[in-house]
Amino acid sequence: MFLQAPVFFFHGPLRRSTQELQVFASRWLQLEIICPTTLAETLGALMIEGGSLGVQERDLDDAHPQTAQPGALLIAFFDADFPREQQRDIESMLSNFGDEVSILHWSEHRDDGWSTRWKSFFHPLPIGEQIVICPTWEEFTPTPTQKVIHIDPGMAFGTGHHATTRSCILLLEEYLTPGIDVLDVGCGSGILSFAAHKLGAQHTYGVDIDPDAIMVANENAELNKCTDVCTFSVTPIEEIETAYPFVVANIQAHILNPMVQDIRRVVQPEGLLLLSGILGDQAQRVRAVYENAGFSFIKRHDDGEWTSIVLRG
Repeated sequence: MFLQAPVFFFHGPLRRSTQELQVFASRWLQLEIICPTTLAETLGALMIEGGSLGVQERDLDDAHPQTAQPGALLIAFFDADFPREQQRDIESMLSNFGDEVSILHWSEHRDDGWSTRWKSFFHPLPIGEQIVICPTWEEFTPTPTQKVIHIDPGMAFGTGHHATTRSCILLLEEYLTPGIDVLDVGCGSGILSFAAHKLGAQHTYGVDIDPDAIMVANENAELNKCTDVCTFSVTPIEEIETAYPFVVANIQAHILNPMVQDIRRVVQPEGLLLLSGILGDQAQRVRAVYENAGFSFIKRHDDGEWTSIVLRG
């Protein structure tokens, strides 16, 4: 028995077109586990790092049997041909959590009707006072103060539904000074670049090392009619020569920490840095790494298991 509608986590290196996802969704492999709700987002992120295309969370109306904490059912989705060796790697990772995680089963599924039914999960999503993320097929009339970003959720990453994306948009709304340029490191779908543009940035530059991500970001820029002010390129951060007054990096902690000197170089003196994609128990370490590099702490923002940090250069 479930208490609420499912929550989806799409995070990490998922770069797929709508057509490719519809093919995947007609035949797929899934893993079901039970865990305490406090571990749900952590385990979701770890399974995606291990190769899952997305994770669905459902709250159970019974407590977790081993911990007596509120329980969650996690359903992780994989390509139907996901190798058995990598399945064992996932199982080994989950076994590190002991009795807190119960692996139910792996199973293969088919559903030829998914290509249209998946749209029922996505509707206009207001974030903060100004931004609304709107699927391309939905009709939405904004209020005079709302600014709409059109995204095709079939691409399944950077849709605004993940806590890290929401937090970044809220903090952009709070700290972005209109009229300045913004660098978006690890831009993915470009959603944070579009949010910065809607919130008044003069020009946004998104970089990612994944060519497919840049292709999707450019498609989304065309969709939002902002190709002249939101530009994207396949550029490693070490090749960026310009420093910016505002830099946002929604990347996981194990990548953020080694990048600290390159990020320090691309943030102007007294410029702002917004870091996200950080699990809460990693936040103090990330903060220390960046403070040691010369940044000063401004604010920590928590949303569930995820943390975002604002710093000044």
